[in-house]
Amino acid sequence: MVNVEIQISQCNGLTVTSFSEESRPRPYVHIFLHEASTDLGRRSYENTTKVLDSLTETPKYDKRIRPYHEGPPMNISVYMTVVSFGAIKEINMEFTLDIFFKQAWNDPRLRHDLKKPILLSGSEKVKFWLPDTFFLNVKTAKFHHVPAANSRVVIKSNGDIELSERLTVSASCRMNLREYPLDTQTCVLEILSYSYDINDMDYHWDDENAVIILDDEMSEFELADAQSERKLVKYVIGTYTHLVAKFVFKRRLAYSFIQIYSPTFLIVVLSWLSFWISKDAVPARIALGITTVLTIVTLMGSLRNSVPKVSYIKAVDSYLIVSFIFVFGVLLEYVAVLMHSERKRKKAKKKQNLPSKDYALAEMEIENFNANAAPNHTNTPIISRSRSAHSLPPRRSPSSYSLPVRPVSSYSLPPKSVLRSSYPRQNVPGPAIQHSPYTTNPPRTTIIQCIPSFCLALGSDNEVDIFDRIARIIFPLTFFMFNIGYYFRYSN
Repeated sequence: MVNVEIQISQCNGLTVTSFSEESRPRPYVHIFLHEASTDLGRRSYENTTKVLDSLTETPKYDKRIRPYHEGPPMNISVYMTVVSFGAIKEINMEFTLDIFFKQAWNDPRLRHDLKKPILLSGSEKVKFWLPDTFFLNVKTAKFHHVPAANSRVVIKSNGDIELSERLTVSASCRMNLREYPLDTQTCVLEILSYSYDINDMDYHWDDENAVIILDDEMSEFELADAQSERKLVKYVIGTYTHLVAKFVFKRRLAYSFIQIYSPTFLIVVLSWLSFWISKDAVPARIALGITTVLTIVTLMGSLRNSVPKVSYIKAVDSYLIVSFIFVFGVLLEYVAVLMHSERKRKKAKKKQNLPSKDYALAEMEIENFNANAAPNHTNTPIISRSRSAHSLPPRRSPSSYSLPVRPVSSYSLPPKSVLRSSYPRQNVPGPAIQHSPYTTNPPRTTIIQCIPSFCLALGSDNEVDIFDRIARIIFPLTFFMFNIGYYFRYSN
């Protein structure tokens, strides 16, 4: 027969078995130990059940009344872990986040003598008093129940209670879209009690880093900062404690650059091709101008459906409006080119008709001179000598002018001295002097001819209108300067 010395002790809820050095346990000893451990577990379970039932007995515990009733205000510690961020919608002015929300307080009525805390599922929380915490700016919220209720209650021996729940919250966010889409938005989640003011319940964050972010990855935004603060707000019925979780979101520029800025920039550049198309190609230039204008209008309309209708001008609105002005200015520039070309054509036509009028005027003046002058003794009319003297080119046949010319024989020519004194020499303007088609005007010296590099950029084709030459430089230069100023204005 073998003597076996067994010592069974329980430490912190664990069963510890020791054997003497003189003996070893036999197989039947394991059966004994298992039965002993099972008996201890059964007694611990029954003890926990009795304690839990005794804690929630109606005469002793009334969950309708807060702890420390008619005493000092309760301290509610709040701890929040953000699992992930959802959609941030400008059109609805809201943001969504998935959180673990934990509240802790002390209830002296739930103190017990158990060595371990009592852990209960969320379905048992209805048996205890719970703070009526709510989110001030919440729009929609839901608890998670898959595959079971995502909540738990912990009751410690000193009466400290911890309630942890998983929530998905969609809260309102007041966004300032003046710098959209180069903006930074600050959204908050405010926590307070609905029924208890600061005299009954005081909220505070568990520590300085009470807001923990597990996953901050978002498609359109990046999380720049997360802060927590506490403030007091006075209402008509009293002063309440507000806990504020503040999230700073900075918008990613890649999406807006691809969807808005790049297409708009390329459309404006495309409209400049009109300056290199012949001014006589009216359908081509008009079609290009109208197409680019309608494309800008379409972009503005599509963007209007994705942002709220605000009463101020956003950054993207200013960019699209200026781009629209540039594209529309191309059409106006072509109208100016057509008007300028028509004016030049009329001026050239008038210049071609001007020598014939001067020629007829000279013929009339010579006829008046012949009518008043005395006849000479030659057979050559005075008008013929006047023509040779003034070198008038035969612009039109003489038969086209029905000018009566009388022969010299019908007049008596006075002496030359009398003729000189009676009829002083007149300067008859003739087309050979001022409007001869065989003379060329001297070349004009303009500002453009004085700047060779500028003239080279504008082109030297005589068929290109001066407005097109200037627009080839002015439009790109001013638009690039606008883009640089726009970037420095909104980059900060």
